[in-house]
Amino acid sequence: MSWTLASWSPSGKHTHTHTHMPTKLTYLTKQLVQALVLSQMDCCSVIWSNTAESNLHKLQVTSNKAARTILCCPYKTRVSEMNDQLAWLSVKSRLHCSLVCFIKNIITTKKPVILYNKLSFVLDRHSYSTRESSESCILLPPCRIRAKRRTVCDRAMVAWNSLPRFLISGSSTASFKKRLKLCLFTQEVA
Repeated sequence: MSWTLASWSPSGKHTHTHTHMPTKLTYLTKQLVQALVLSQMDCCSVIWSNTAESNLHKLQVTSNKAARTILCCPYKTRVSEMNDQLAWLSVKSRLHCSLVCFIKNIITTKKPVILYNKLSFVLDRHSYSTRESSESCILLPPCRIRAKRRTVCDRAMVAWNSLPRFLISGSSTASFKKRLKLCLFTQEVA
C-alpha cells in the first residue's frame, strides 16, 4: 500500500509532495487501527476473556496484522519487535490487564457492592480475613463446581493474587494501570 498526498498552494496549483507524510500516515493508520481493531478487542473483554484458546489465537493474528499494517513491516518481522515499537501488549496480556483493572476498580470504589462484599482479603503476614485491602491477597471462596472457577470474579481474583506485591501496594488507579502495563510488557519481553 502506498500513499502520496500532495499539498495545494493558495493559488490552487498542485505542488510537490511532502517528505514527512509517511510519519503522519503511520500515525493516522495507528489511530484508525486503535479505533477500529483494538477498541473492539477491549469491548467487554473482562466478560469474554475466558474464551477458547483458538479464539485468542485468532485475535492475536488480527493484532499482528494490524501492527504490520501500521509499521509497514514484512511478514517475517518478529511480533515482539512490532509490539515493542507500538508499545502494545499481546492479547493474553491485554486480557489479563483488563481483569486486574476490573478487580482493582471494585476494590478502590467498593462498587458494585454485591461484588465487593464477595471479596475477602488476607494479609501476607497472617491467614485470617481483614478489612484492610492494601498489600493483601484475595481469599478465593471454596467451590465444588469447576465451572465457578471460570466466572469473571473468580478469574479476576486469581489474576489479582498472581500480581507481584509491589504493584498492589496503595496507589492511585492511574499509576496502578501504568505500573501494571509496564510490568506485563517487561514480562513479555523477558
